Amino acid sequence: MSDDFLFLQRTMGTLTNETRLKILGLLALHACSLEELALLLEIKVSPVARHIRKLQQLGLIEKRPERTGEAVRYTLNMETFLMLKSSWYTAQTALQERDEIALDEGVFEEWERKIIRQFFMGTQLTAIPAGRKQLAVIVKWFAHLFEVGKSYQEKEVNELIQRHYYDYAFFKKDLVGRGFMRRENGLLWRVHSSQASGRVPD
Repeated sequence: MSDDFLFLQRTMGTLTNETRLKILGLLALHACSLEELALLLEIKVSPVARHIRKLQQLGLIEKRPERTGEAVRYTLNMETFLMLKSSWYTAQTALQERDEIALDEGVFEEWERKIIRQFFMGTQLTAIPAGRKQLAVIVKWFAHLFEVGKSYQEKEVNELIQRHYYDYAFFKKDLVGRGFMRRENGLLWRVHSSQASGRVPD
């Protein structure tokens, strides 16, 4: 997986959160402190701080230099947004040369195939869906990467998932939690669809 697409996946995954999108929208207008953002969003300061840290980790926002004693304010980091634009075009060109993901009509219904196409670019998942129904379909797609009854080492599972999305730990946990796969003594195996609950894990 290219660095450009990995950057896109991480960014798009972070921006599926509505509050983070609102924060970026506000910071596009003018620099704000945590307290100002909390007031505008009508939420507490602590969750705003958590969202700010996520956005800072990706380099999407930065602290604006202030005089001593003034509240710290945040603003957009336009260099990162320019890099995001460049990564998008680079990744899009590369993905156009790849095969589309296989969607067996005997396994996935039309509405499921529509959801899968919505969240995939070529063979790469662009972001983890925020909706429970959409996520369930994507997890089901990942489940069909594995053969029923065949045992896989943890490393093999990680590698298969990571071919399509960087956060293998998230999907590995969900595959087990929803009953698509079982784990014992460091081995995982996919169970038949009739045995998988597909439920959302606690």
